[in-house]
Amino acid sequence: MVLGNIFLENREIVSALRQYEALRCARVRDLILKARKRCDITHGKDMALTQAWYQELKEETGERIINGLCETIQGGPLG
Repeated sequence: MVLGNIFLENREIVSALRQYEALRCARVRDLILKARKRCDITHGKDMALTQAWYQELKEETGERIINGLCETIQGGPLG
């Protein structure tokens, strides 16, 4: 959707792709850093943090997970 909108504004392919790359780069970087941080917790880099996370997960209602998904989607190209 983002790329389609860029092509509506700019018919030159190279220029449109550069604009798209610039718009997506920061978002992708942030998502990757967030995922890496989460992996450190869920995959036992620090077992105390991992155990605490799994304990917390036992009491999770799903509300925070759904809110996190909504936040990610709303911050994306379709949000």
